[in-house]
Amino acid sequence: MSKKSYIFHTILGLITGFFILPTLMEWLGIRFTFAHILELIFGEPNPTSRTIVLILFVIFLFFIIRNFYKQYKKLS
Repeated sequence: MSKKSYIFHTILGLITGFFILPTLMEWLGIRFTFAHILELIFGEPNPTSRTIVLILFVIFLFFIIRNFYKQYKKLS
């Protein structure tokens, strides 16, 4: 897979996951938003749970971006 193809598929996947999939799920009557999932996992928001969610979210994003970067470097 070339670097251009990898970048294209990554951007296409992000757009699909952020915009198309939630709209489709809402149209089908399934509540599928990030806020609802976090509320199901952690309950009602309070300062402690918000801090925990923020830390976990930053760690999750770090590993995703690091993985994309490593895959991108392997392609060269």
